[in-house]
Amino acid sequence: MIRIVLENLLLFFLPTLAYVAYRLLMSSTAGRKGPGIDDAPFFLLFAAGAAVVIASLAFFASHSGGRPGEAYAPPVMRDGKIVPGHKIDPSPAPPAAPAAAPPQRGQGAADADKRNPG
Repeated sequence: MIRIVLENLLLFFLPTLAYVAYRLLMSSTAGRKGPGIDDAPFFLLFAAGAAVVIASLAFFASHSGGRPGEAYAPPVMRDGKIVPGHKIDPSPAPPAAPAAAPPQRGQGAADADKRNPG
């Protein structure tokens, strides 16, 4: 949960960090001291950060996850190796081949004569 909060905070402050980096770069080339944050457009930086967070949330909400009914199989250990997690298709398995018919028995008395010839 803390990872999600930190990611959203980073996305929110990304425009402000880009602005401060730009101002530092420009002040070092112009020979001024400090980034001059007093005259920063705080409302625009706030709006840009909110727009970045909303856009990222909308993107991941619409492009993440599987199809409806699709299941997820987590990673498992098989034969000493980790099998990565994967999505399980919800479509039904193909029908199994019919079992072979048991061997047919003979025709009554004629079959008994073949087993007991004497």
